[in-house]
Amino acid sequence: SMSQSQSSCLKACLTMLVLALSLAVWIWPPLAYGRALLDGCADLTFQSPWSYFLIAAGSFWAAGVTLLLLARGRSSPHLRSATGCALTLWLYSISIACQTLLSCRLGNVSQVFQIFNYLSSFFSVASFVWVPVLVMSRISALEASMGQPLGLWEMRWVIVVTAVLYALFLIVIVYSWRLGFVPLFVIYVVASADGVFSVFYLTFTGLAVRAFCTPLRLLKEMRNAGYIGKETWAAAVSLGQLQIGGLLASTISTVLSVGSIHYGLVLAKPDESGRNMFTFVAIPQCLDLIANSTCVLFLSGAVHMPNAVLGNALARQRNRAALLGNSELVVDRKWHAKVSELAERGFTLESLLSFYKRLGTDYMLHYKPDVHRTSDVVRQAIIPLSRPSGVAYAVTMMKGSCSLPDAFVTHNWGNLFRDLVAGICADALGLSEYALVSELLDRDVVALESMLANSGKIQKTYWVCAFSIAQHSCICQTISASDLDPVHGTEPPTCDCGRPKCFNNSPEVDASWLCLGLLSYFLSS
Repeated sequence: SMSQSQSSCLKACLTMLVLALSLAVWIWPPLAYGRALLDGCADLTFQSPWSYFLIAAGSFWAAGVTLLLLARGRSSPHLRSATGCALTLWLYSISIACQTLLSCRLGNVSQVFQIFNYLSSFFSVASFVWVPVLVMSRISALEASMGQPLGLWEMRWVIVVTAVLYALFLIVIVYSWRLGFVPLFVIYVVASADGVFSVFYLTFTGLAVRAFCTPLRLLKEMRNAGYIGKETWAAAVSLGQLQIGGLLASTISTVLSVGSIHYGLVLAKPDESGRNMFTFVAIPQCLDLIANSTCVLFLSGAVHMPNAVLGNALARQRNRAALLGNSELVVDRKWHAKVSELAERGFTLESLLSFYKRLGTDYMLHYKPDVHRTSDVVRQAIIPLSRPSGVAYAVTMMKGSCSLPDAFVTHNWGNLFRDLVAGICADALGLSEYALVSELLDRDVVALESMLANSGKIQKTYWVCAFSIAQHSCICQTISASDLDPVHGTEPPTCDCGRPKCFNNSPEVDASWLCLGLLSYFLSS
């Protein structure tokens, strides 16, 4: 579409701009100044080339993060915001790199130096505000997923006050530089404002870390209760650690750099050697660039994208709570674990057709597809085959590698088993009726397997109670009049596994709650 082509064109232009300016920052000074650039390298001062090389290194890191985010294909609004923040940090790094270079070669009084000084101040404020906005955007998404507040309102007020204090810093710094000396009241204002700024910014970070930890604690409870698997939990922990670690690194570097830079620009200005300026300005600026760029990278979701997994897991928890209410049975962790285990007994079409092909040859030798019902196959094939293990036959079919299914099948045990299999295969193939599939099951199962394989659906997973329920925990020893074999007219043999049975009247089982639990699990997955 037109918007996509425009977006791609904009990304391409920005990528070329970042590459061109970044290369210019590294290549142009040596070409322009030659060996003269190395004059004064023996001295670690703000006017020495070491300051320029240090800032250029931070700029190189910021450029790498920006290019990585620009290289992402389809981007969400949050990722676009993160890319804009990274681009602002990179522009800030370019400004101070040029500012440092001009300070090395021309001194601090040139008009060009002043222009880059103002540019760096502007981009500094923009990036300082943008990083917390990015943090709050991520927390807002978590609030929406969880359906509960995480302190976003408090964070907004704290960051507004912090931004005002940061602007006050810049005004005081510019004022002191224009005076040419440092009045005593400026020292007091800078010291006081720096302390208050640090307290507020650390408060914001504390609120943000608490907000990130809240869903992690909930996910830990869900993991212990069996709601989510190891992969989801590991992805959530990894994402949380990256985001919290990046935020803490950004906060610490920002608080320390603001204080040290202001000290270097105001209090250490009388130091004519420039060593204090190098120590308190150049080094903190480089470290702050690296820390903030890394924080933006982690918050963007470009490195780890399981935030969708995290949000979906939290949404599932919210949906379950709404569906299941406050029943004491639901609170029981063992009950939850069983629901989760039952729900994750999906099997593939490949395993289903493998089972079907052996009916009439390897087991249930008298099987007739146009006569035998699902109940007959359960009694005379599934129950005998699953007797050694006593588990749901889906577990045996999948060799213990069952998973959450793509589809949940409801059916009538009195219908033909062939039609049940045909209906499932027709669903996978996107057909509106299953007559053709039934014909293939009767005449050429291999051709049906090829159709499913060519369509990429052979590994689609389904949940069917006949396979996904452990029959040796319920019906294997009970026979009713309707269970007579339609071919022989005899009762199927009962199972002698002797395993404990659970029925609707068992104290630990409530069939209605179990069905509701399974339903909620699938609806919220």
